[in-house]
Amino acid sequence: MSAPSRESGAPTDPAPSRADERLRVSFPVRKTPSIRANQPRSLGSRLSDVVGLDLRSIGLLRIGIAVCLLIDLAGRAPDLEAHYTDTGLFPRDVAIQTADAWHISLHFANGQYIFQAILFALAGLCAVCLLIGVETRLAAIASWVFIVSLQNRNFIILNGADVLLRMTLFFSLFLPLGARFSIDRLRGISRPPDDANWVATSGTVFYVLQFMCVYIFAGLIKSEIPAWREGTGLAYALRSPEFAEPLGLKFVENAGAMRVLNGCVIYGELFVSFLLLLPVWTWAARIAVVLGISALHLLIAATMSVGMFPLVAIVAVSVFLPSVFWDHAARIVGLRAPSLVQGVERLSTWLRPPIRARLDPLPERSPTALRRWGASLFGAGCIVLVILCNVATYRPLPFLVPEKLQWITPTLRLEQRWDMFASPLTAGGWYVIPARLTSGAEVDLATQKPTVSWDEPPLVADTYANARWKKYFMNISIPPYAQHRLLFGRYLCRSWNETHPGAQSVEAFKIYFMRQAVEPWRKPYPPQKQMLWQHECRDGLLQKWGSLL
Repeated sequence: MSAPSRESGAPTDPAPSRADERLRVSFPVRKTPSIRANQPRSLGSRLSDVVGLDLRSIGLLRIGIAVCLLIDLAGRAPDLEAHYTDTGLFPRDVAIQTADAWHISLHFANGQYIFQAILFALAGLCAVCLLIGVETRLAAIASWVFIVSLQNRNFIILNGADVLLRMTLFFSLFLPLGARFSIDRLRGISRPPDDANWVATSGTVFYVLQFMCVYIFAGLIKSEIPAWREGTGLAYALRSPEFAEPLGLKFVENAGAMRVLNGCVIYGELFVSFLLLLPVWTWAARIAVVLGISALHLLIAATMSVGMFPLVAIVAVSVFLPSVFWDHAARIVGLRAPSLVQGVERLSTWLRPPIRARLDPLPERSPTALRRWGASLFGAGCIVLVILCNVATYRPLPFLVPEKLQWITPTLRLEQRWDMFASPLTAGGWYVIPARLTSGAEVDLATQKPTVSWDEPPLVADTYANARWKKYFMNISIPPYAQHRLLFGRYLCRSWNETHPGAQSVEAFKIYFMRQAVEPWRKPYPPQKQMLWQHECRDGLLQKWGSLL
């Protein structure tokens, strides 16, 4: 049989499918004027500008959140046994007794190392899927479930970065996370109806309001603290031994500059987020917000040892990059780096066949009206609770969340209090744990060195392995967490003696906290030696209480 003939003028190749065309979004350049351009606009359009977000910025937010989740898991993994198993610092029975009744955790199901490792691996897999945009909505929800479960398992090591990451992820669930820079975009799962780059929905409103709460209430709480009103609050924070870095200590030496920066922090937190609500020059206001908050947190990262908080904050604010930014970036890249654009196109063409072979293109799915309204009502209820929780943290307002609603916030982990460094840190310190070995020798369990030194370390922040351990040690040094000293003592005996048998095993030790008072613009006071706990390792049982702070 002869091959079928082609009609004259017929195309030699079939027209590319929409899924193929949709892949070419690496560096989109708008041919029509941006909605952020300086043109007369209606009230509805300006309202859309105020509450809307660019889909490319939402895609960047998704990638940033996934990176933060992976970094967080990688930081927790080395201490998986110490922080999350029954042989660690916080066994499940104690955790369940002390945790909020509404704090639900998958990690409470089993205390074995292998079970916890499996949960870590699943959380990492969900974060990777979120990163590349495979089943984005499901990956985002699963990532939120895992991070809440992980934080509920051991609340004693949590810090402000954990709260901010949890809330950013939660309210990102109401955004079209997979609409740009994702495999779901290629497969036709995540695509806005008109293929526009701008979206204004109830979900964008929820995210904006949560973001504003973080900084407005952080500024309000600081404004009620005498040290911040007097201009010394920032100096106290930079001088705190557990958080101090060399550059921050240099800044503190200039009292005049510190008072100016102190005021900039308070008023910046109070008012900068209101720029997001400007109905005019929206693009300029949003760039100012992104640059201002990013600069603040980069400065914090350079002057203080605060873990992931600056990174998470920069990721959270990046979603406000306006369309003008992406349009200009596309033009610049297209003009100055055409080879880069061509390389991305070739890579996309090369990746398309294996992706489509393994992940068949799926029909576009539009959420039903019931689903949209349900999500909007649920999100509206959540953001109202968030605002109420924040109002309740502002002391001048005699307000409490209604008792009938108080179970919802811990269940969804919506509770939050943005008072980081609001109260002046007038003292800090480090640990010395002299231990007596079976051989009669002495060792410092805090530094793992054969000699015990009571001298102040060059940088106290470096004596803590990471932000998790720092938070743990800061907590057990105060009376509300005194009961954890017994658990810590048992963990030290067990973990040391498992790797140091015979004559090198520990018989007894004492836990000392070297408490050091600090004040701005004067040398630190000499440290005071305070014994928190005395422990003997006979069957891991408590032998004697130490003095309490």
